Amino acid sequence: MSSLDPYAAMVHGLQGLRRRVERELALLGAMGVAADPLPHQIANVCRLLDAPELRHLLADGVGLGKTIQTLMLLNALRLQDSSHRTLLVVPDHLANQWLQELTTRGHSRASFLDDEAGDRPVDDPVRLIKPSALGAYLEDGPERYDLLVLDEPQSFTVAQRDALARARPFPQFLALTASPELGRPDMLQWFMSMLEPLRPGTQIDPLRAIRDDESRAVSDIAAGADGTMAFERDAFGRRICRWSRTDWPDYMPRRDYVRADVPPFARETALADTARRLLSKVHDGDATSRARALHRVGRAAREALASLPAGLHAPAENGDPEVGDSRLDALLDRMASLRGEASDARILIVAGDNDTVARLERILPSYLKEATEGDRRLRVGRLSRGEQNASDVEGAIRRNVDGVGGFVRGDDDILLLGDWAESGLNLHHGCENLVFYSCPWNVRSIDQLVGRLDRLRSGSGRAAETGRGQGRIGIHVITWAGSPEADIVDGLEQLGIFERPLPPMSVERAGTIDALLADLASGRRKTEALSELARMNHDGTGELERSLLASFDPYTPEAARELYGRMVYRAPLSGTLAPAREISRGREAEEAGLAAWLEMLGASRLIDYRRGLRDSLVENARYSTAWYGDLASADGVGERPFVLERFERRREGDRRATPYTGMEAFLIHRRHIADPPLRTAADREGKSYPLCFLDHGDPLHEQLCEAMIGCAERVFARDHIPVVSVRYPPGHRALEDRRELLVTVAARRSMLPYENVGALDAILSGVDPRDAPYLRRRARASLRADERWFSRIAPLRFVVEGIVFDLATDGLERVTIRHVEAVLDPRAENGRVRARSALKPSNSTKRLQEAARRRRDRAADMRVHPPSAADTKQRTVLVEEEWRRAEAETRSRAARRRAEASNDHRQARISEARALRIEKEAAAVAAIAAMRLDRLRSEPVEGTATVWQLILQISSDD
Repeated sequence: MSSLDPYAAMVHGLQGLRRRVERELALLGAMGVAADPLPHQIANVCRLLDAPELRHLLADGVGLGKTIQTLMLLNALRLQDSSHRTLLVVPDHLANQWLQELTTRGHSRASFLDDEAGDRPVDDPVRLIKPSALGAYLEDGPERYDLLVLDEPQSFTVAQRDALARARPFPQFLALTASPELGRPDMLQWFMSMLEPLRPGTQIDPLRAIRDDESRAVSDIAAGADGTMAFERDAFGRRICRWSRTDWPDYMPRRDYVRADVPPFARETALADTARRLLSKVHDGDATSRARALHRVGRAAREALASLPAGLHAPAENGDPEVGDSRLDALLDRMASLRGEASDARILIVAGDNDTVARLERILPSYLKEATEGDRRLRVGRLSRGEQNASDVEGAIRRNVDGVGGFVRGDDDILLLGDWAESGLNLHHGCENLVFYSCPWNVRSIDQLVGRLDRLRSGSGRAAETGRGQGRIGIHVITWAGSPEADIVDGLEQLGIFERPLPPMSVERAGTIDALLADLASGRRKTEALSELARMNHDGTGELERSLLASFDPYTPEAARELYGRMVYRAPLSGTLAPAREISRGREAEEAGLAAWLEMLGASRLIDYRRGLRDSLVENARYSTAWYGDLASADGVGERPFVLERFERRREGDRRATPYTGMEAFLIHRRHIADPPLRTAADREGKSYPLCFLDHGDPLHEQLCEAMIGCAERVFARDHIPVVSVRYPPGHRALEDRRELLVTVAARRSMLPYENVGALDAILSGVDPRDAPYLRRRARASLRADERWFSRIAPLRFVVEGIVFDLATDGLERVTIRHVEAVLDPRAENGRVRARSALKPSNSTKRLQEAARRRRDRAADMRVHPPSAADTKQRTVLVEEEWRRAEAETRSRAARRRAEASNDHRQARISEARALRIEKEAAAVAAIAAMRLDRLRSEPVEGTATVWQLILQISSDD
């Protein structure tokens, strides 16, 4: 493989190294995903990455972007350790959505496989499975996977959750749900067993155990202990990340609520009266289901009538009982109005049962012809009950994509949905109106359904920062006037559920609300029920009692906004070429700098970079492409100075290989990401290429940085300072100062002492061989957590410097970084920048060579500021506390095993053997913790400094 010339090596090595430093500053690469993270998302991911133990519940409210935060976390973990493996358990109906998010936004290879043994060897960084397949992964999963992620675990069966609680804990754990139901004792105990598996008492009475710890912490604080430390060590919420919509109102759309109470026809009035009589006589779930069915005019109402006791239903005295549907008339009027205001308005309709969904699917296109442009027929999609729970998961996913995918892509104008909650479905893309043709009778279903639209939207960060607002979503409710359902909607209005998301609530509180709504539906205590619901709207009751340490919680909105400002508005690093337009956000400057680097690679003919290409299949969509430069000819002749696996793999996988077979299509700027993101880009001939987002974590981006750094390392060997003559075309910025220039690029990191693999092997040699793989993975997870914490506090130090020898003063002079950037910019409007080895050193060259050696020694000795003594102390205290709890819980398990011994000698020997095995594990855990503490307390290790130097003789090409 040939080498780059020294000028090109410095130009592109500097850019690759700069991107590596930017990666550390971007939350260790977490912010490289194809999204524009918001303050609460950055704060949560930072909290997870810095934690001594990654075992958390991500419980942000509906629509606040838990998926994006998970992608950010996975990206950072994989960039830190390429062997990191994640097991992601998702509800069947969300599997396809997760796969798309992982590939289009998260830069991650992922596979969705069943639990068949033949499928298990696949080694993608992320594996998705359905909850029913969990059993096949619990026995050896903690040995094979680092992180277990559960999406919507409250939807798992009791048996599945119990199996997880009994299994050996994975080294890392993350649960995602906006509805953890922690007010339920069984869910509280389950979550605590997963979040705090080694905290004594959490398996029996978690709330009491945590309250005891908090009470002791309050006493310690009164005696002078640090409150923030106490929260991190003992608080109930220390491993629960939970933001609500009220914390971030400027990032969410506003809700416009409209209600239509329509006068019912005679038959409808009779059905509503029958439902009222039924509810006044019977108070159970079956009666409620039949009463709801009576509010529908199709098969559901007929079946409900057939099941009623004789004499309960009084048919209408006049009028044709089969004629008239007042709610359908109101729905058609509302649809015509919405599409009259905006002919391309897309609408989500909650229709109720499958029969109603099918009926509306037939009716709406013909009735709404006039509200559709031209001769195009109204397109209606549907998702019916049962389709998201099929036993054949592949079929379920296919039907879910067919039903919802057209609406998400913008192909369908209307989506009909049942009145059950579809947690996790993202239906907000281009849709701003939700119509409750059939209104659920419980607050949680309404909250989940409204949450399909009331979500963070593309560009919400920029909109909030510029004060533009986030737009509005319309919520429309249609009811029969005077019906039980209308009375329930009265109560829901008093509760405020249509104006804002559902706040957390206890089981008791949810039961009270259900009872009050039942009173309204039956006609009992209407005034008192409405008054009580209005009071509950403003009493601020949450799902649990307030933590005793809540006032010491450091994770506040103010702290999140301050962290966001540091992350997003940081000053660009040296070497970042100034963008053509003024940019206020540091992230945008980095994106512009990356685009400039690709242009520089094109100017050097290393990469064929083309931007602004039109997508032939998607209107107004543009993309960029990259491929090897003209050093690689069409017939493969010519040796390249580097190889990018991404190009090679694409080329080898196509039997019709051409020089452009491996071409990569990508986006660079977040403002160009479609909503939802496009998965492919099509060229003028209609050929599609996978579309990626070029940033930290993307394979092409990482390979490009690695290749350019490698080229520079080969050229700038120690004590070798090349001298090159560079000729610039007229008008190039570098010609503003033609003095000979010494460029020095240096980077150095400080780190924790190297992992002592031999010591860990010695520790694990004393445990049962069946436990060693798990303990090794768990130890590695703990050590990596400390390394992330250290890197976040003490990132790479990066220096770019330019020195000239001034003949007038006979001395050295430092030039501006902007001049260095100009000199190292091979782009030119007219002509090319040409570099070659200098034929003859000048007097300035000799002086600069002497200065270069002094600069090299100084750069090699530069120090990175390590964590402060206070930071280190806090970290060690938290690690010690985890060790103490883990050891206590492990020995308690051993004692319970011995207590199981019976008079049967064989059983007694088995119990004793199990207890000894657990005690050996406890001893290993203690030894690993001691090794971890020694590492934290030791002096940081200064890594080898990267120092590249180049002397440039600048001249004009005219």
